[in-house]
Parts: sequence; C-alpha cells; structure tokens
Amino acid sequence: MYNSILLSDLPPAALVVVVALVSALPAYWTLRKGKPGRARSAVAYLTGFVPGLLATVAFGAMLEPLATGGTPLALVGMIAAFIGPFVGMVHAKLAAPPRRKQRRPANVQWEPTR
Repeated sequence: MYNSILLSDLPPAALVVVVALVSALPAYWTLRKGKPGRARSAVAYLTGFVPGLLATVAFGAMLEPLATGGTPLALVGMIAAFIGPFVGMVHAKLAAPPRRKQRRPANVQWEPTR
C-alpha cells in the first residue's frame, strides 16, 4: 500500500506549477502582443519552452534537497516546460476577440453556372 507523505510529494508539484507558469506566460504575451505573421505560433512556443527549461534547471536545483530519493524532478520539469507553452497559446487564442465574418458585397448578382 502506498503511503503519501506531503513533504515528499510537494517538490514535484511545486516544480510543475512554477515551470508551467514560467513557460506559459511568454507564449501568451507573444500571441497577444505580437504582430501577425506566419510563424507566430512557433515563435510563441519557443519563447515559452526555453524559459521553461531554464526554470526547470534553476528551481530543480533549489528543490533537490527537499526531494526524496526517487523523485524525478528533471522529468517533471521538462514535461511542464513542454506543455506550458501550449496552455499559454490556447489561453491567448481564447482570450482574443472573435474574428469578423467577411460580408459579400450587396450589389453583386449571383448567377448559377451551367
């Protein structure tokens, strides 16, 4: 039977939250404040992924003394750094105003093709 101890489960959870936020915010800001372009989503992902990896290294080193022997902090941080930018990008796309539909000009006559 598995007995959970809060102190042994806290470092991976804290690392996931911190790294996911650090990697989601740049991706969100890039899509919300950036100029429109073709590679905007790719740039947004990379601007979130790199800080997420750096946060994994920094916060993983700080939380390593608190973690128990078998806690995979690096793996947990890399997964959060991978998923975090997607969360930021989806949040930016959902927070954007809806696109307007293009209206057809009123004076154009429709003729069926034969």
